[in-house]
Amino acid sequence: MQMPVLLCAILLIVISIPLYFGKGSNMIAGYNDLSQVDKEKINRLRLCRMLAMTLDITAIILILGAYSIISMNDTIILGVITLIVGTIWVMLFPKISELIAIKNIRRINERKINEWTQF
Repeated sequence: MQMPVLLCAILLIVISIPLYFGKGSNMIAGYNDLSQVDKEKINRLRLCRMLAMTLDITAIILILGAYSIISMNDTIILGVITLIVGTIWVMLFPKISELIAIKNIRRINERKINEWTQF
């Protein structure tokens, strides 16, 4: 049982390496189907890095389970939870960062208006 789990962990780590550099974004489900306009709205490097971190955390959990540091049942549960939470985080992160960017743009515009009206 130890060898297949370790091979899965190694596979996840190998898949995550190009994602850290922003390569392989076409492997992300749904990203490849987006129009070019929608792709420009998303920070591809951040999206790839978030997915790579999720894959690495899942790989670490699998390695801990393979070496019986945590039980195999806990390994499966933690792995599934990590993948679900990571997937939700990756889907929500571009929207959250877009909202933060909009707030920052509004603040900058308000400062400029205040500076212009002071004269």
